[in-house]
Amino acid sequence: MPVRLHISHGDRLATMVAEGKVEAADLGALVARLAQEGAMSYGKLFDIRGVPVDLVDSGLQMHAGRLAAHGQESEIGPLALVVDEATSIDPAALAALAAASRRPCRTFDGIAAARAWLRSLSGRPARDRR
Repeated sequence: MPVRLHISHGDRLATMVAEGKVEAADLGALVARLAQEGAMSYGKLFDIRGVPVDLVDSGLQMHAGRLAAHGQESEIGPLALVVDEATSIDPAALAALAAASRRPCRTFDGIAAARAWLRSLSGRPARDRR
């Protein structure tokens, strides 16, 4: 899978870094792994800077549906996407994803701001890791 995943159970944070082209099927596999690891309620920092992201409407709809199904079983943690000008994510599709999964979702241009936002939502300080 072209997404590297690190889960910190102590910080209740899943950090994902895209490496290569990411498609809807990759996101589905990522959701399955997060569920398997018990990290669906954790904050999620997804760094997709400089990576061509192919998230077609049908793929996002499928992904949003999977998250909504998980959301009925348990809480879904917030999602911070770190993007740059080369990243092509349709803002309407991102809004639909956030609404379907009933969780906060924002884009950032840097990791520090994304981490700070996730910490502010968790109500507890996280260890500063870079």
